[in-house]
Amino acid sequence: MASPRAGLVDPLDFDILRESVHDRVITWLWFDPRRSPETIAESLGVSPSTVRRHLYEWRRSGFLRGFHVLPNPDCLGVRSQYSVVDFAEASDLGRAIELLDSIDGMILEYEAPNQLVVHYAAETEVELSECADRMARIRGVTHSETVPLHIPACGRELSRLDWRMVQLLRENAVVSKSRLAQELGISSKTAGQHFESLIASHALAFHPEFGINRFPGTIMVLAALLSDPSQSERVAAEVLRVFPESIRNFGPGSAAPGEPSPAVLFLVAASTVAQLDDLSITVRALRGVSGTRLLSPQRLRHYPRWTDARINAIVTSGSSRHPEQGSLPIVASPANAPRRKLPRN
Repeated sequence: MASPRAGLVDPLDFDILRESVHDRVITWLWFDPRRSPETIAESLGVSPSTVRRHLYEWRRSGFLRGFHVLPNPDCLGVRSQYSVVDFAEASDLGRAIELLDSIDGMILEYEAPNQLVVHYAAETEVELSECADRMARIRGVTHSETVPLHIPACGRELSRLDWRMVQLLRENAVVSKSRLAQELGISSKTAGQHFESLIASHALAFHPEFGINRFPGTIMVLAALLSDPSQSERVAAEVLRVFPESIRNFGPGSAAPGEPSPAVLFLVAASTVAQLDDLSITVRALRGVSGTRLLSPQRLRHYPRWTDARINAIVTSGSSRHPEQGSLPIVASPANAPRRKLPRN
């Protein structure tokens, strides 16, 4: 990648990142697979070969490691949220990670120094609350808070064919449309139409896995906590002024554009952590901001077991509807182990 200019990461790298998500920054970072290098290049006023070269460098350097395909929780008949969990010691964090894969409802987690940001799902608000309470009681936790999650409702009912396509995409996120058509026994045109409809209706998202430490600069998530949610748009505009290299609505808790929100979140970048700390202090002083928090997700882990089991149940049953609450059996851990609970201290 090009070397960063003083004070900022390479602006074209960050612009390509912004155009790749293209208004689909809903939970952490969802790429829009319809945004081709040609489309991105046209938006940025550069050549397609320039965009391809940068994307190639992302992969070669280990910054872009691949993609995971995630179905919208609404399509699965569940609701989800995040918990941000802080630990006193790295060893306590490591023990907590060992528990997560055996917990029903786990979707993904980001690991940061002495911190986990965990995305999980459940069928009811009560079950979500219970899971959050258990996380707060894990040994070594010094602070835990839940973060509301805004994800648009699934725009249409998914057919069995749609779910089978989701399965194939989860197995290989970069599979060609012709291969999808062959596996599904349909024409390439029909496969393309179903794929386009799944993206347009918010039924699934392409979630990139980044090697954040391979980016030529520092990338973090800034959360500006608001004393008055009705001021979210004004504060967001001010934050964009302070952070030229930023992407709006990055992270859990981001409300839809124009909706009041208790916090505004951004992906932000600078050359050093110290620069981001200084800019965070500036944001904290903005009128209407009650506090700020910088999150540094360094490692991503996906937990496919629970999600795959729900999708498999839908495909196997032949139902075109997402399962109603309580209609699916509890999913056990591998080898039919009993469901594991988070420890209560």
